[in-house]
Amino acid sequence: MPIRFTTSRLLKKLENLGISHELYSLGEQMDDSLCLLPLPTGEWETFIGERGEKTDRRVWPDEEAACFGFLGRLAWTQWQSEVPA
Repeated sequence: MPIRFTTSRLLKKLENLGISHELYSLGEQMDDSLCLLPLPTGEWETFIGERGEKTDRRVWPDEEAACFGFLGRLAWTQWQSEVPA
């Protein structure tokens, strides 16, 4: 049976990578952060919290897909911040 990518595994991965907790939020909406939340439908959402709003929102069919999408988005954001203008 394959090991599933869950939010608890994602949190451990982010901690091991040294990603600041100020950049993301798992389980609650937080301003100026990439957020990952479960929905009542069983789906999951990722978005950027901005002044109480959800921008760049994506809905994922399950926790594992959302975790992969979240990690990819965080990596893309980090890479973009390091690319010289």
